[in-house]
Amino acid sequence: MFNDNCMNGAYLGPGEDLKLARAVDSLQLRCEDQKGPTRLGGAVVVSTIGTPCASASDADACAAALSASWAGDGYLVTRYNPMGCINHYLVWTAGDEVGTVRTREALLALLGPVDTLADADLLIWADGYEPLCVGDVTEGGVEVQAKRRISDCPMQTNTYVLTVSPTGQVSEVSVQEGPQGPCIGRLAPGAPEPCLSAQVGRWLAGVAALEAGAAVAFAQLRDELVHHGAPEALVRAAETAVADEQRHAAQVGTLARRYGADPLPCDAARVPLRSLATIAEDNAAEGCAREVWGAAVGLFQAQNARDPAVREAMTAIAADELAHAELSRALQAWLLPRLSPAARRRAARAQRRAWRRVAKTAQAPAEAVFTEALGLPTPAQAMALLDGVSRAG
Repeated sequence: MFNDNCMNGAYLGPGEDLKLARAVDSLQLRCEDQKGPTRLGGAVVVSTIGTPCASASDADACAAALSASWAGDGYLVTRYNPMGCINHYLVWTAGDEVGTVRTREALLALLGPVDTLADADLLIWADGYEPLCVGDVTEGGVEVQAKRRISDCPMQTNTYVLTVSPTGQVSEVSVQEGPQGPCIGRLAPGAPEPCLSAQVGRWLAGVAALEAGAAVAFAQLRDELVHHGAPEALVRAAETAVADEQRHAAQVGTLARRYGADPLPCDAARVPLRSLATIAEDNAAEGCAREVWGAAVGLFQAQNARDPAVREAMTAIAADELAHAELSRALQAWLLPRLSPAARRRAARAQRRAWRRVAKTAQAPAEAVFTEALGLPTPAQAMALLDGVSRAG
């Protein structure tokens, strides 16, 4: 069901094995940047199975209805994909009918009994897993393999063996925990996490890739601010942040080589210009939470790293990250009055979720080599640091 980019978790493939409860002419996977048919950039058709409106009595009317359809109130799944949009749903055509699938219940109704690998992969993808397109049909259901990011800070992705029952119940049979990665600064929209190991050099190599990705994120933001007519001061601050992050990538890359590792490639890419509402949600999480925490951790490293080269680099980087956090707050102050009440609530929820993730993952133990050489906080120190950040507002 998924193509060679199965790991991206956002592609319907040929569909020979996708078994639906009703006959359809076509099934489209779409994604949007913002709710509503007038959203910036419109909906993106990620992939299509079948021929839309093939058996319609009035093909033009069916095509018009298909073009006008959108998810409405809610999405099947919200996650970044490499095409730059985040809110996904399905649209089907059957004769003259056009329908959308924007809930798990609606997806199960469309699938009927889950009894093929393609059915199971689509369902677990909607549940937030990344199917590996490997599995078997057993007497008890469909057994599949998948990955899932369980933490953004520190980044950690686990690998699972899952069983999907015919009624759509998903059970975790086994889990293999992945390594923990760095938690510094702003992630570019859709940027994949770098591959990391427990070695200091490789950890720093991953951080260098994240810093390079942050430069992409700020370049994206700068262009979006120009597009939306933001104040010149915000545009200049975003432009400065681009140069800062490029410099950070070079500084941390030098540290990585000092520990015997080459910087990892930065796979972050620019995405289509986003709406103000989407920018606000992203900035609430990445800027007003993640970057604030990254700056606090950087200051802690600057004071506690055993390696003087790390202390020197983190002193300069943390100062820049504090400026980026102030940019994020100023940006949010400009954005929020321009949003609908619902969009403001979504941004507030995104920020609360981001801080909850930080609080949860701050308690994860770090290996001694990281706390000593790099000055990363222990769980107790991280929680005390988080408390200080919270009280500072």
